[in-house]
Amino acid sequence: MGIPVASSHEVNKSHNSSWEEQLLHLKELKKEQLKNLVMKVRQQLSSYWQKCFYSNEQRAAFQPFYNDNFTEDLLSQHDEELLNMKLKYEKNQLMYTRVHKWATTWESFIELEKKSTDPRRLLNRGGSLLKDERERSKIQKQLSKLSEDLKKSVGSWEEENGADFLVNNERFLDSIAHQLEHHRLKKDQTKASVKRDESAVPRSGVKRSAGAQMPTPNKIRKTPSTSVPLYSLHRPPLEECKESIPGSQLSYSDFMEDLSVKSNSDRIFNSTLKENLN
Repeated sequence: MGIPVASSHEVNKSHNSSWEEQLLHLKELKKEQLKNLVMKVRQQLSSYWQKCFYSNEQRAAFQPFYNDNFTEDLLSQHDEELLNMKLKYEKNQLMYTRVHKWATTWESFIELEKKSTDPRRLLNRGGSLLKDERERSKIQKQLSKLSEDLKKSVGSWEEENGADFLVNNERFLDSIAHQLEHHRLKKDQTKASVKRDESAVPRSGVKRSAGAQMPTPNKIRKTPSTSVPLYSLHRPPLEECKESIPGSQLSYSDFMEDLSVKSNSDRIFNSTLKENLN
C-alpha cells in the first residue's frame, strides 16, 4: 500500500495561506504601532493647546484628532499640527507666561475676596483676618501692575502681527476688561443686597403697654433723707473720732487706728468698683 503524495497545487495553497496569515498579523501589528504613535502625538498636542490657551472650539478645528482610523497619513497630519503648535508656543512663550501669571494671580484675588465676605472669618483667631487683608492688598497691587504691563506688551504684539492676541479664542485685552467689569458689577450687587437687608430689618424700640402708666415727677414718692450739717464735712478727723468714743480720752494712737480701718474699707470699695466697670 503506497503513501499518498500531496500535489504541488495543494502545497502551494498551504504556503499561501500561511503567508496571508502572517501578512495579516503584520498589518495588525503595524496598525497597533501607528495607534500608539498617534496617541502619543495627541497627548503632546493637548499639552501645547493648553499652554497656548486654546479653546474647545479651536481644538475641535483639527478634525484628524477625532479620527480612529490609524494610518500613516493620519500620523503625518498629527505630526504637522504638533510642529505648528511648537513653533507658535516658542514664538510667543513670553506672552503666554504673562497670561498664565495673570490667570493665577486673578484666581488668588477672587479666592481672598470670597473669604473677606464669609461671616465665619470672624470666628478665626490669631491675626488671620489681618494677614488675609494684607495679602489681598498685595495682590491688588500686583494685578494693577500686571494689567498695565499686559496692555503695553499685547498692544505691541498685535501691531507687529496685525492680528488679535487670543486667549481661549477671545482677544485677551477684552477678556481682562470683561473680568474687571464683571467683578465690579458683582461687588456692587452684593453691597446693594446688604443695604436692602439692613433697611428691611425693623428698628426695635421700647414701647409702653396700653395699661401701663409711667409715674410723673410730681407723683414720685420721696424718701426721707438724713441731712448732714455742712460744718461736719469740714471737721478735723481727730474731733470726729473723739465724738465716736464718748466719755473717754482719745489718744493719738487710737485716732490712727480708726483712720486705718476707714482707709481699708475705702480701698476695698474702690477695687470692687473697678472690677465691675472693666
